[in-house]
Amino acid sequence: LKVMEYLSAGVPVLASDMRAHRELAATLDGILLYDDALTLLAGLEAPRPQIQVEQLKARSWKAAGKVYRELYRRL
Repeated sequence: LKVMEYLSAGVPVLASDMRAHRELAATLDGILLYDDALTLLAGLEAPRPQIQVEQLKARSWKAAGKVYRELYRRL
């Protein structure tokens, strides 16, 4: 949740290379992953990625509500 909050505020994120972060990084710009000190340092020295706030709308609470509403409607 914090990653999404930072991105929506326009702040790029340097996140540990774990499954949840990889899934977000695969579909959202602005997330750099690290798994050791060298990749952390490279991420800190990398140019700041451009964040596409429009990408975040698909992952908003409102969008999630629409998905769940449709799922419950089908039951």
